[in-house]
Amino acid sequence: MSVLLCNGVRLGFDEAGVGQPLILVHGSWTNRLTWDSVFLKLAEHFRVIRYDRRGYGESDKPGAPPSVHADDLRALIDALGLTTVALVGNSMGALIALQVASALPNCELSFVLAHEPPLLWLLDEAPPQTVLSERIRSALVQAASAGRDGDWEGCARYYVEGSSGAPGVWEYLPAEQKRAFIENAPAFLDDASDPTWWTLEPPALRALESRVVVTSGSVSSPFLRIISERLSALLPQAQRRVFPHAGHVAHQTAPQDFVDEIVKQYRPTPRLNT
Repeated sequence: MSVLLCNGVRLGFDEAGVGQPLILVHGSWTNRLTWDSVFLKLAEHFRVIRYDRRGYGESDKPGAPPSVHADDLRALIDALGLTTVALVGNSMGALIALQVASALPNCELSFVLAHEPPLLWLLDEAPPQTVLSERIRSALVQAASAGRDGDWEGCARYYVEGSSGAPGVWEYLPAEQKRAFIENAPAFLDDASDPTWWTLEPPALRALESRVVVTSGSVSSPFLRIISERLSALLPQAQRRVFPHAGHVAHQTAPQDFVDEIVKQYRPTPRLNT
């Protein structure tokens, strides 16, 4: 692991491989090690960088809302001296990658792969999805409330059961998975500290000129698939991809499909000599 000072905090990161740079942005409740199943496979093709967002893993604590994470990522890109990059984000990491893609003045962005970003406002266009959106928001409010009271297990349980729509499922999780959720609950609370954390305004999305690949898993929660479908319809250069037999963490459940899609998508526009 290496460390860089970015936007006033130390971010822990790993890199491997040579060639075109690719940055992996993890979601909430986890850290850079979530990419273990694809990291070295991608390094066979690219210079791959994975990092712990502030509040997570070996980066400085506490955490911050997504807008600050976006500033951190821009600072990391500058600190690494990158002039071109592709961004791959999962869940909250996908939202952060999209925020960065909307304003990255000093670097050429090759493409963004956004896997199931939690843009809940995209559920608000039809009554059935509006009810679903309200249920998920209510669970997130309950999770945040428990976290503010210092009940980290309650915070994790409300999130897991609310986002999955499966009351009681927390009790069936393996002990190791529960521990990981509880350990990362404070950073999630920081992620959720901005009440608009699930939004990215439509004008900003429609203004994206970079190529965006919006992906989802075939066995993910239905609301995530709906969000991905509606997001891809908003973006002018969007491509849509569904990973068979994969869920919300597709890089773990379908690692080879995930790698193959990135390899296929990384087609940087050649620069002309002048």
